[in-house]
Amino acid sequence: MIYNNEIYVKLKELRDLLAEAPLSPPASGANRVIRDIGLDVAQKLQEKYPVTTNDGFIQEF
Repeated sequence: MIYNNEIYVKLKELRDLLAEAPLSPPASGANRVIRDIGLDVAQKLQEKYPVTTNDGFIQEF
């Protein structure tokens, strides 16, 4: 079982890493698409599994 806030922290780290990662090469459209998809996924998962004081555990991720 994983605590909600552990998931939140990991997703925040992923989102921050993707947002700050330099594109290589800078003009690469594929890198931008992959980074943008990762940011969208992390954001949507954070919305789906918000941190609340009432939830102790998440059964499925």
